[in-house]
Amino acid sequence: MTAGDFLMLDDPTVLLLDDVSNLKSFRTYMAGGFEELSNRAIAINKDLLEAYGGFLEPLNSGRGVTFCDDAGDAFVECDGLIKNSEVVLLNEAKMHFHEEDVENLRNVTARKLNCIKAYPHMFTSDPEDVIEQLKGLKIVLVASSSSFSKKAEEDCAKAGIHRLCQDGSGFVCTLASLK
Repeated sequence: MTAGDFLMLDDPTVLLLDDVSNLKSFRTYMAGGFEELSNRAIAINKDLLEAYGGFLEPLNSGRGVTFCDDAGDAFVECDGLIKNSEVVLLNEAKMHFHEEDVENLRNVTARKLNCIKAYPHMFTSDPEDVIEQLKGLKIVLVASSSSFSKKAEEDCAKAGIHRLCQDGSGFVCTLASLK
């Protein structure tokens, strides 16, 4: 080899694709972990327990629940469902919550879950028994995040959505006015 020559062992495009794939896998892993962590935090949060009768149980061991239509196509995925005998807390977990996430929780996820409750024969769930467990329960919305934009905080308050936020020592809940 002469001065100025270099030896390329790997195609840089392949290396870059591997790096992007690894970053996506890490993001998926972190998001799934945050969902489970926030669902479990909701179930033991003293403010939520006091507001909803002293007992809350995460469905599916705190993991997300997927609902499919009668054709088997995914209809909606809920990041978390935590229930007692009167309510089911629908948790939407994001690393950072923006105003569009609040709108999505209210106008997409919650509406679809209400549709499932109204027409349970038209849907299936994974795990299988979740639809049956939702019968007769009122849906309450919870937004969980490490941080909220100012507008998302305001929108949650206006919409009656509880906020659960990591503060470095755990999770802090800001209850919306209970209706």
